Amino acid sequence: MILDIQTPRIFLPLLEPARYKGVYGGRGSGKSHFFAELLIERCIAEKIDAVCLREVQRTLDESVKKLLEDKIQSLSVGHLFTVQHNRILTPHDGRIIFVGMQDQNAQNIKSLEGFDIAWFEEAQTMSARSLELLRPTIRKPGSELWFSWNPDNEGDAIDQFLRGPSRPPESIVIEANWRDNPWFPEELEAERRLDYEVFPGRYRHIWEGDYGIDGDTFFPMEKLLVDGQPVTIDWRPDYLFAVIDTANKDGAKHDGTACAIWAKSRDPFIPLVLVDWDVVQIKASLLMDWLPGIEAQLEALADELKPRHGNVGIWIEDAASGIQLLQTAEAQGRNVHAIDSKLTSAGKEGRAIACSPYIARDQVKISRHAYDKTVKYRGQTKNHLWDQVSRFAMGQDKKDHMKDALDVFMYGPLIALGNTDGY
Repeated sequence: MILDIQTPRIFLPLLEPARYKGVYGGRGSGKSHFFAELLIERCIAEKIDAVCLREVQRTLDESVKKLLEDKIQSLSVGHLFTVQHNRILTPHDGRIIFVGMQDQNAQNIKSLEGFDIAWFEEAQTMSARSLELLRPTIRKPGSELWFSWNPDNEGDAIDQFLRGPSRPPESIVIEANWRDNPWFPEELEAERRLDYEVFPGRYRHIWEGDYGIDGDTFFPMEKLLVDGQPVTIDWRPDYLFAVIDTANKDGAKHDGTACAIWAKSRDPFIPLVLVDWDVVQIKASLLMDWLPGIEAQLEALADELKPRHGNVGIWIEDAASGIQLLQTAEAQGRNVHAIDSKLTSAGKEGRAIACSPYIARDQVKISRHAYDKTVKYRGQTKNHLWDQVSRFAMGQDKKDHMKDALDVFMYGPLIALGNTDGY
């Protein structure tokens, strides 16, 4: 039997065999619909025993059972399936069951050893314990584990497993959001626009698949907005400047190099605006090749915004690979300055404490361009500045402090609004 299933282009790689298949992203991407249709198709083609999982499943209403039933009907294959109260019997004597992982232990999960497919929906809620139990249990030759989720925290088990630096080689992981869904409904578009215009603080998590925002973060994004929106600079600034924070080490597992461009104004309403930013992973030996691009962007913005005193240069952290960058740029006569050592030695938490009064007094805002911008960094395409700044909290693990976009964000106000000591 041939099914007429139209698959969005973004999901095509997932049609190939793989031990692990993952789709993450925001609302309206169609990721759950894709896996449901793929499961129905597989069940018609061959004998498949599948388990659909959630971390917590108190009732079947919390499972994907209703979604699968709807797909069976919409694909006109109801005569091939038998829908029962707690399972679905499939062609070729297969079955689909529905399980909550929180109810499983090392003994009773053994009943899943012979299953062909395990689909974990809302995988952002999956605990490390559940992942450890599930992976060795689904062991049949050719078996696959599917995961669909809207990211919540980069430390979550599924993100560490399928989006971390040690992602398993036999895996296909796709990011899908609303714009990747060719059948994105008008009703959801209205909801998306409402969140974008009225609730920008939660928009990126819900619709763009960015990590969620904790309630105790140090720099709430709402403080960088005016009436809930990023700003458009329609006044003449005093000057523009850039800040660069370079990587401590080279390599894919280490931190990156970040840059932020700021506009300083005498206007007491909005003294400082973050105009643009970037974050890259680049070898220290190539930083001098990268620097002219930042200079060109500064000049282009100066031509556009026409600041009274023009572009006053680039501040570079005088540490790690920034030392060589700064010394070489100075020797070439470039307009660069060292960030005061009192700031570089203060550490992230010290800089956050010093920077926070300017944010709290509404002296620092973010431009529409910087707010909307996304770049690909460490394999993820998103607004890394927004993610790092809005999620920073005191007392985080040291590995969470490798956030270079956060550093250039904090250096900007301390350089432009602080006193001669940077405070």
